[in-house]
Amino acid sequence: MALQQSEKRLMALLLIALLGVVNVIGYTVLEDKKKAMQDLQIAHQQKLNNYNFLKETKVEWEQKRDFLKKNAQPMFVSEEAANDEVESHLNNCAGTADIPQTSLVIKPMGMIEMPHYNQVALNVAVSGSSMSVIKLISLLQASNHATQYGYYVIPNIKFESDRKDPSILKCAFVLARWYKNQNSLTNIKGSTGRDLANSHKNIKLLVSK
Repeated sequence: MALQQSEKRLMALLLIALLGVVNVIGYTVLEDKKKAMQDLQIAHQQKLNNYNFLKETKVEWEQKRDFLKKNAQPMFVSEEAANDEVESHLNNCAGTADIPQTSLVIKPMGMIEMPHYNQVALNVAVSGSSMSVIKLISLLQASNHATQYGYYVIPNIKFESDRKDPSILKCAFVLARWYKNQNSLTNIKGSTGRDLANSHKNIKLLVSK
């Protein structure tokens, strides 16, 4: 039975529509594959950039690794013991700097748990001659050269002269000590090279070489 002209046109339109649908589906599939390949290429490039960054900083990381092995970070026992240790260190340095206990105002701060260390700190206010106050700060930092006293840092400090007696220097600072927790500074997994670098920038504050 011969098809009429209108039926032939309808079949042609259906065929064109079917080809259009197939083309759209095929184009969508190809675009999805193209995007997946682009994402994979970006991921590989990021890995390559990370490896290149680590390769460029290899010497620096090896030096830090050797330094940390040689100068072991103190282990955290308890917040109370750590507070006593930090305050005892402060008092010893104050005594060497000829600053009386009456010139020290000490307020313990709450322990801060960081991903790779625990921080125990004191809020300290001190007043005295400029020489004695500067000597105190120097002693607190100089102690980092000795392993048994290491890993002290002063993240916050402010100086001002006494308004009534300019020869008296007032100083407010935070004295913190960083203790090793269960995560080692030298064994961090799952981070990019730049993340590791940012995480370890504060190592320079931990101890003075």
